[in-house]
Order: sequence, then structure tokens, then C-alpha cells
Amino acid sequence: LGACTYDRFIDAPGIIFARVGCKREHGHDCRLYPSAKLAFCCLDQVVVASSEKEWEGILSQVAALKTLGLEHYATLWSRERCEQEMHSQGFVGGLCYDDVWQVWPARLVQCLMQDAQRMGATIITRCPVERVERLAPQIFQVHGVSGARVRCGHVVHATNAFASRLLPSLRSKIVPVRGHMIVTNPQSPLWPVSLLANDGFEYAQQRLDGRIALGGMRLTAPGKDVGVDDDTTVNEAVIKNLRQFLVDHFPPLQDVQIEYQWSGIMGFTQDHLPIVGELPSSPHEYIAAGYSGHGLPFTFGCGRAIAWMIAGRTDHGLPPVLAPSRILDGS
Repeated sequence: LGACTYDRFIDAPGIIFARVGCKREHGHDCRLYPSAKLAFCCLDQVVVASSEKEWEGILSQVAALKTLGLEHYATLWSRERCEQEMHSQGFVGGLCYDDVWQVWPARLVQCLMQDAQRMGATIITRCPVERVERLAPQIFQVHGVSGARVRCGHVVHATNAFASRLLPSLRSKIVPVRGHMIVTNPQSPLWPVSLLANDGFEYAQQRLDGRIALGGMRLTAPGKDVGVDDDTTVNEAVIKNLRQFLVDHFPPLQDVQIEYQWSGIMGFTQDHLPIVGELPSSPHEYIAAGYSGHGLPFTFGCGRAIAWMIAGRTDHGLPPVLAPSRILDGS
């Protein structure tokens, strides 16, 4: 679609990496400035450890990178360097990854939509789909609210956590999980990196306007918010814990205030890998869902693979481990 191009999957035993190659096309500005049409920014990313157990996990990541010949992508940080680089406290150490892309998702989606429309796509919004009906071997009728109908030759279910609403067979296969985000009032520059903590369950970035966006803390919610698909409310205890994370680990943020807060629903599979491809026993009907909290790295490659499948191409490059058959045929 122009703004981003899928680069490659690295399929290794037990590990799947998805890398996104970004380039300037169609006049999109790939910077994280408020005036940018498309928000991309290449920064380092630091995975920090708050305990010796987490530190051992980071050392295991380093060993895995060496096994794959990718050790040049990351550098170990000591406790002292974490404190120096991020004005932090309480972290045992960290692992800094080079060449990591930060994304402003809303602007990304808006630009992809505009590119698709320029290429002739029709996008219908605010029209939830109620059911998909097969009229003939390769004729579907998609039924929307208020009697809206669309006939087509192929259907792609890109509904992530809500896939089971149209495909009941996925009810226990893709489980909704609620996550929370906060955005603070503007702060002085604290760290020039994106941040992952608590084995990735907390994640943050500081924008160029000084505001800090932080998500996570769902492990402190009842049932870890697994099975919750209501994103019209927030869990106030989780919001409080997110703010406390900043207070506990960053001394300059003792008086930080929350300007925005919201929740969103992710779709998790049992093996935390997405389900991508043609549905078993349902020709011309496809799915790309269940990204398990890692949608942005995967979706470009998965979307291209689905498009190539529909076009009849076999060189889509999608790892077999992502096929729907692993989930839906009992294998």
C-alpha cells in the first residue's frame, strides 16, 4: 500500500521474527512530529529488568540472538547505564536493540486507508457486519447493520479479538484480552528510546511533545482481563498502577499527571501466534487474526500473504506454523 513494505519473516526453531521495512512514498513524512502525515520514528528500544529473574531472561535473549547471528542488533546495559540514559531507578539492567521503529498507529492506518482509496478500494465505516452468507461456491453476501449488503468473491476476516462473532468455531480459539493505556502531561526529556519492562507487559515511549505514553499492568487486573471485550470503560486500579510505575521508576515523575486514558481489546491464541490463511473447508474465505498483542510487526506480511493467496500465488512466504489448520482441524 505504499507507506510500508513487508520485508521478511525469519522462521527459526521456536522463534518467529517479523521485520517491517519503512520507506517514504506518496509524500508521507516518516517522522514522529505532530504535523506528520504518517508517524514513524527510528529509535533504539530498551528491554529493562526489574529483578534478577528478568535479568536472567534478558541474558537468554542475548544467547538466542547469538545463535541466530543477530547479536549486533543489541547491547547490554548495566544498572548504572539505565540510570544515566533514562533517569531511572530500580532496574537491574537492560538490553538495547538498535534500529527499532516507533509508530503512531492511528496516523499509520489513516495513511494506509488513503493509499488504498487512491488505488480504487471502497472503504465502508460505521457499519458492523452481522453475518457472512455463502450464496454460491465463490459468491458471498456480507450482511451489515440496517440492511446493508455487499456481494463479493472472497471474504477476509480481519477482526482479531472479535473474530468469533462471525466465526463461532473460533470462540475458544481467539480470546479477547483487554489492555490499558495512559498518556501523561508534557515532561522534560527523560529517555531517547522506547521502553519495555516486566517481560514486555509494560511498554512506553516519550513523544516529541514530552508526553509519555505507557501501557500494560493488566497482570494486576482481575483475571488479567482475559475474556474481557468491553473497551468502553477502564479499570481504575490498572490506571492507578500505570501511573505508579512511572513514579516508582523515574524520580523526575513524582508529580506526573494523566491527561488521557483508554482501553483496547487484543485477540490472543493459545500459542500466541496469529491465524492467517484460507479457512479449512471454506474455500475463498480467509482469516488474519489473533495477533496476541503483536499486531504491527506481523500485519504487513500477513496482509500481503492473504492478498497473494487470493490472487492465486503460492510464493506468499507465510510460515506454515501460522496456518488456520493448526487451530481449526484439531492438529
